Amino acid sequence: MSDKEIPGPTKEQKSLVFGNIKKAIILAIALTVLTYFLAPSILINTVEKRLIFTLRCQIFSVLTIMIGIQVVGGRRAETPAMDSTSPYKDKQIEIGNKYLQNTVEQIIMNKICQLILSTYIVDMKWIMLMEFIFVSGRVMFLIGYLKHPLQRSFGFAFTFLPTVAVILLNIANVLFYKPWYGLMD
Repeated sequence: MSDKEIPGPTKEQKSLVFGNIKKAIILAIALTVLTYFLAPSILINTVEKRLIFTLRCQIFSVLTIMIGIQVVGGRRAETPAMDSTSPYKDKQIEIGNKYLQNTVEQIIMNKICQLILSTYIVDMKWIMLMEFIFVSGRVMFLIGYLKHPLQRSFGFAFTFLPTVAVILLNIANVLFYKPWYGLMD
């Protein structure tokens, strides 16, 4: 089939994807509000200690890569794809590989954003929230993907949109507080 013969998404497919995105936005906002009002503060005053805290929290994100490797490796062990040079094709392996690729891409953005944010804020509960959202979003992305590729939209949005919000917050911090904020003390 050429690109001209491949039909675009149906109205129902678009509705499913955008509905999932809306649900992810609502859940992320709800978790942020709950964190603001209910989570205890984790105040760390020095940039150095906040960076260390943030780096240590990243171990949970590494688990999302381990999950993907397990999905792919476990499936390979059951099929002729155990030989990775084999022409054998398997949908679950393909999904696992796409999950891994997207997870690595998202980890790069999210972790850089968390590290930058930790140089501007003193309450580390926000780093913990970002880490929780990231890990749970990646798990939901994989579960949705394995059910049906369109179902990955909730987990994708739940992971990606909070990262976009922090990118914008970090840009605002650089523009309004300047890059040297907290470094001239």
